[in-house]
Amino acid sequence: MMRDMKKRITPSIIRNTAVTLNAMEFVEFLDVNKIKYDILDADNILDYNDGMVNVEVSLLPEGESLLFIYGKYE
Repeated sequence: MMRDMKKRITPSIIRNTAVTLNAMEFVEFLDVNKIKYDILDADNILDYNDGMVNVEVSLLPEGESLLFIYGKYE
């Protein structure tokens, strides 16, 4: 039986995706792909595009996080 294989998501794909999406879309990308993450800090937990949000993603090296300010990856 053949099984569909998902494309392996690498740290490079995560970083490139962060650049192309806003903060809300990026968190949705992580959820859809079942990638574990922690929100380290957020100005508005109801809207990650409002203010600053700092996201730590399990597939990135320990201690690396992704910072979004008003939805844009910095």
